[in-house]
Amino acid sequence: MEIRVLIADDHRLIADGIRMALDDVQDIRLVAIAKNGSEVTGLCKEHDVHIVLMDINMPVMNGVEATKLVTKELPAVKVIALSMHDDVSNLSLMVQAGAAGYLLKSVDKDELEMAIRKVHAGEQFFSAQMTMNMMASHKPETELPVSEHESLTDREHEVLILIAQGLSNVKIAEKLFISQRTVDTHRTNIMKKIQVHNVAGIIKYAFQNNLL
Repeated sequence: MEIRVLIADDHRLIADGIRMALDDVQDIRLVAIAKNGSEVTGLCKEHDVHIVLMDINMPVMNGVEATKLVTKELPAVKVIALSMHDDVSNLSLMVQAGAAGYLLKSVDKDELEMAIRKVHAGEQFFSAQMTMNMMASHKPETELPVSEHESLTDREHEVLILIAQGLSNVKIAEKLFISQRTVDTHRTNIMKKIQVHNVAGIIKYAFQNNLL
C-alpha cells in the first residue's frame, strides 16, 4: 500500500528537500505541499493523504492550530511535526494538538522514512534528539498529585514516563530489567487507569500533568 504524504511548510527549499529524500522510496509518495496551515485539510481531502509533515511556524495558520483541525476533521490522517526547534515546549504543544511524532528539520532520510512508516502503522515516533531532551527535562523528584494518580503503582508510573519519552516496549523492558510482556501488561493497565486509548493519550496525559 502506498503511503501518501503532504508537507506543510512555507519554505519551499525544505519541501523540495523532503521531496528529494522520498523520491526513490517506492511506497512513500509526496502528493501535495501546503504553504500554510489553512491549506492542509483541503489538500488532505483532495489527495487522500495519510501522513502530514507539519511545520510549526507558518503564516495564516500555524502548525499547532492546523494539527488540531486535522485531528478533529480527519482523524485517520496522522501528523508528524517537522521543526527546526528542539525545545520540549514546542513538542508538548504539538502532542497536545494531536501530533503522533516530532522530527527536526535536520532529519536524515532513514529516520524520516522510519518515522513515516511507524506513524502510519499507528505508532508514535520522536527524533533521538527530542527523546534526549524529554528525558533531560524530566524531574524525578516531582510528586504526583494523589487525587489524580493514586491508582498508579510505582512501576506503572515509571513505565508511563518511559512510554511518554518515546521508548518502545523493548527498550523499556531492557531499562527496567523486566519482560516485554510485563511492559505490555503495565501499558494496558495504565491506559485503563488514566482512561486513554493509545500511546498518544499517554503522552498527552504526561504533558498535561507535568510528568515530562
